Amino acid sequence: MGLKTKFKNYFARIKKIEALKKDFSEKETKALKNSGNKKTISFNSPEKPLVSIIICWNKEIRPDFFFHALKERTSSNINFEVIVVAENSNDKYDFSKLGAITLLDKNENFIEKINHAIHIAKGEYLYFLSNQLVVSENYLEEAISIFNNFPDAGIVGSQIISKGTASQGLFFDGKLNESEPKPAYYPDLNHVRRVDFFSEFSFLIKRTNDFGEVIQLNETLGTTSFAIADLCFDYKFRQHKQAYLTPFSKVYGLKTGIKSFSNSDKFIAKWKDAIQTIKSKTADERIEELYKNKSIIFFSGIFPEHDKDSGSNRLKEIIEGFYDLGYLVTIVSKNTLFENPYIERYLRMGISVFYEHDDKISTEKYIENQKLNPEKVWFYGPNSMKKYFNTIEKNFSDSKTIFDMIDVHFLRYKRALELHPNRISIIKRYKKYFFIETQIAKNVDLVVAISDIEKKVMSEYLDEAKIITISNIHYPKTQLADVKSFEDKSDLIFIGSAHTPNIDAIYYIYQEIMPLVWEKLPGVNLKIVGNVNEHINDINHPNVQFLGYVQNIEEIFNDVKMMVAPLRYGAGVKGKIGQAFEYYLPVVTTEIGAEGMFLENGENALIADDALNFANSIIELYQNKALWEKLRNNSEKSLYPFSKEKLRETILEI
Repeated sequence: MGLKTKFKNYFARIKKIEALKKDFSEKETKALKNSGNKKTISFNSPEKPLVSIIICWNKEIRPDFFFHALKERTSSNINFEVIVVAENSNDKYDFSKLGAITLLDKNENFIEKINHAIHIAKGEYLYFLSNQLVVSENYLEEAISIFNNFPDAGIVGSQIISKGTASQGLFFDGKLNESEPKPAYYPDLNHVRRVDFFSEFSFLIKRTNDFGEVIQLNETLGTTSFAIADLCFDYKFRQHKQAYLTPFSKVYGLKTGIKSFSNSDKFIAKWKDAIQTIKSKTADERIEELYKNKSIIFFSGIFPEHDKDSGSNRLKEIIEGFYDLGYLVTIVSKNTLFENPYIERYLRMGISVFYEHDDKISTEKYIENQKLNPEKVWFYGPNSMKKYFNTIEKNFSDSKTIFDMIDVHFLRYKRALELHPNRISIIKRYKKYFFIETQIAKNVDLVVAISDIEKKVMSEYLDEAKIITISNIHYPKTQLADVKSFEDKSDLIFIGSAHTPNIDAIYYIYQEIMPLVWEKLPGVNLKIVGNVNEHINDINHPNVQFLGYVQNIEEIFNDVKMMVAPLRYGAGVKGKIGQAFEYYLPVVTTEIGAEGMFLENGENALIADDALNFANSIIELYQNKALWEKLRNNSEKSLYPFSKEKLRETILEI
């Protein structure tokens, strides 16, 4: 990479980071800015609301704006009622102008009044909100979604942002502790996460728990903070549920300040047995303890875009496999921006993702600043291992290091040299990856090969005892009954990224195979899916269609008659073939394409290594209904070695 390009990339990175900061700042400013709407506010009181919003009213702070925001930003799709619990009965605000709200302002203890509100509430859910906080758009829908997506959720808190900062959460490490505030755009604040408790009224809970009990705040602990903490501990230690904090439900503080707590003897005494199970001495340690000290960091050169290449889809499945087993998961990928559309699905799952957020904090510096102590570190690909191994050894020396080869890169380039023996770029890459994969790889604890064939190759250079196999992960994506019949299908499909073996395969099939096919089947089209246009601009034929990136491939798979994969070199397990089986689509490929897939010629695929036999296989399969149906019907059986169940078994072994 030239100096000019480096400078260009650096300033582009700075520009994106500044845009991220500005976006978070503008959203907060907009949320706290009075829109000037002077319309009369009128709340309804439905007979069967989904949510009862209980406003815990402490002091008058811009009350009209508070209620305008509540009215305008609570979705009309959610039936809700409003109950106001006023701490000070002398408050002069005229609540009667708000329409059908319920006001509790008698001279009772504040927590008693809150419990009274719970008693009369009609909603399935209760959302407690301090009037010193202003809600954002979709705050309630996002909080409810946690209950829909996290079966172990007992109580859900909204992320509080005040003057551009937010807290990672509140944790118990011998006492109630709130983590240090950071800029709200920081990566460790923007994923759904477990916490111990909340200190403010900005959380959602079901009115009755799993035992059928109507919830209550403890009136004997003195303060609302300890009453809320007591409620969270009840869910965590008696009901075995979790307290989650979601940044997708945001509320903004009209006042600032991180809460400090003094210990409550009554709280400590009540939860003595539970507290003894907490071994953490810091909030950072407690974060990991909430996940039973099972944590893993994934390092990847590029952020996985699971619908664009099979390697990314495989990585996605591995990441989700660890997550499903209860791991605290972090993904680190340099040059990843918050605007990346693939990030959000992980953040919503509860997976932390590093993204560029501060021009003074490099990826390595961010890793060093984190106080996590991951049980495992996963390097996705040789470049990630080479780049980050020393950083991990320095900061996380006790972590188990895992090198996921993806495929044997040096083997791929060795095979490429058989076709292009004098190409200097291939020779350099072969030497580079041979050194990384056979020498640097000796330093890691575990090496992951993508097939047993590649495991055997690597056992010549590494200790075979520390090599395991995790192949691509595939499972049926449609029903066999929904697949079109032989007569209703036509044409061929090839899927490939700009990966050099794919480019070679496209030229090979166009120049040497399809002319033979078109002699017998002149009307057959070859559909090429994938972003290869930057590398191929000299193929122009009426029967060749370059479709580019296709987000939803199912319709095309259901229309075409077969997948063709004429790969002449490469390594690893070919995801395009497994993907074809996911949609019950017969395949014609080469020995290289079939490598590691447990395929048998004529049984679950047709395999041919020269242009004439490959073309004849296409022609035969295109015209032979019985053979086509045999291969189609064997598709699901072909996927068994690549199932999620197999992945889970292997992860448990790791």
